[in-house]
Amino acid sequence: MSKIKKIILIIVSLFAFIIALCVIVDILDYKDNENTTKIDKAEMSKRAEMLRKNTLTFEESFYTRHYNLNYIQNLEGPVKYVDINGEANNIFTINFIDKTSIKITNSDDFEWQNLKAFEVAAERIKYGEIETIDYPFRMRGDDEEVSTELNFKYIYDFAAVSDFINGKSYLFFGAINPMSNYIFTFTNAFTAEAYISILKGYRDKEINSMTGRPLTNKNDDF
Repeated sequence: MSKIKKIILIIVSLFAFIIALCVIVDILDYKDNENTTKIDKAEMSKRAEMLRKNTLTFEESFYTRHYNLNYIQNLEGPVKYVDINGEANNIFTINFIDKTSIKITNSDDFEWQNLKAFEVAAERIKYGEIETIDYPFRMRGDDEEVSTELNFKYIYDFAAVSDFINGKSYLFFGAINPMSNYIFTFTNAFTAEAYISILKGYRDKEINSMTGRPLTNKNDDF
């Protein structure tokens, strides 16, 4: 690669980083302005900690999915198997309090993180250490003019999906009160993950500006 091409590539990468950082700052400002609870930072920090400690998170390359432990009866597994391509995978089983169950297949890419998260969540459920996540917040997609009021107390699972090909991302919330699924669309591939990180109590310097995920997870965030 010629020196000119290298310089152009560096400049383009730098601009992409700056734009990503600006969007995260805008998100943080939005959270400060849109928060309906009008509570102090100490209370917000407490609620963010409660969210981190009482959700089970599975990470994959292009999405994260989170489960409210208040709606889980117990966890089974993992069971390791090798697929037809010779790749090792783990199967996790989540049994919900409404008697339904789901199985999650997890590849090796995030094996350590997901195994640790599963182990910690199983222990908290086993010893009755789950707390109700009474955490109201507002959410608004980039194509919406009005925010939707939600509360993690009534959300049994939520997910952030990043579409890097089309430069978009999506937030999904499954709620029981009322029984509904909420979908929010954003015009940046990392915005959905950044919102989850912010709700979990991470500040701009703690968030990866290219993915929206935490640079380093807090000790109670598995």
